[in-house]
Amino acid sequence: MLESRNYNCEGILSLKCESGDIEVFDISSKEKKLFAVSDSNIEFRKNLQNKMFKICGFWFLDEGIGFSNRVISKASPGNYLFIDELGPLELDNKGFTAALKVIGSHKFTKSIITVRKSLLSLYRERIESPYEIFEANYNNRNHIAETIFKKLIFNETK
Repeated sequence: MLESRNYNCEGILSLKCESGDIEVFDISSKEKKLFAVSDSNIEFRKNLQNKMFKICGFWFLDEGIGFSNRVISKASPGNYLFIDELGPLELDNKGFTAALKVIGSHKFTKSIITVRKSLLSLYRERIESPYEIFEANYNNRNHIAETIFKKLIFNETK
């Protein structure tokens, strides 16, 4: 939605595949990489045992993590930065490790970050930037993006 109004958007989105695996999507290049495979994807895991680690029923791939951190690190100041999502990996200095540093740089027009509700208090302590919380839940998940978009545009035009 923002790109259709000529706003520069960068960052990553985490996409759940039909297989249950997780891909990361580079917003600016539109490139996707496999980020994590589910426990049920035994065949894939056999071939990459030394290049991943397990947390919460998923095997996270070094290649997907590296790709994500490169995308986050190269984001251009002044743009909208999206990070989907910060979770337990980042609290353990794994996953999107570049995210907290980049967010803390305050060089972006806006940083839009998704965080699990159960981890919000822990991230509030780590994120120094001013922020606003939008809660996504079962009742609003189909229109939360529009709500955030309207808030961004409204604040931008003040």
